[in-house]
Amino acid sequence: MEIKIKIRFKEKGFFRTKEVQRHIGFRFDMLSWWKLCDVNSMELGGLAEMDRGDLVRQMVYAAHYSYCIEQKTIIEYTEDECKAWFDQFTLIDGENFANGMMQSQIHGKTVQEHGEQVEKK
Repeated sequence: MEIKIKIRFKEKGFFRTKEVQRHIGFRFDMLSWWKLCDVNSMELGGLAEMDRGDLVRQMVYAAHYSYCIEQKTIIEYTEDECKAWFDQFTLIDGENFANGMMQSQIHGKTVQEHGEQVEKK
């Protein structure tokens, strides 16, 4: 699943700094979940122990990383820059991002289905 969210940037011009907006892409797939695990040096099951806010902020980077790989574009932004975008998300952007995460597939099931299975145990 892919989504695009408008992010504000400050660009330095010759005479002054101006604020611009760009659409930034995010892709929720196995590569994004792998990158999230890689950044945190943990297995997929260990993500359940993470703080939810940290998990989502780090997924911003992982999903953008996956989007850039899929589009065959250069990854221009650092992990810290991507995490800071989360604070710019509007309520609707946040919901779209969360829905993208929950509907992404891991081993043939959505994240939401995995969560429901854990709750039943």
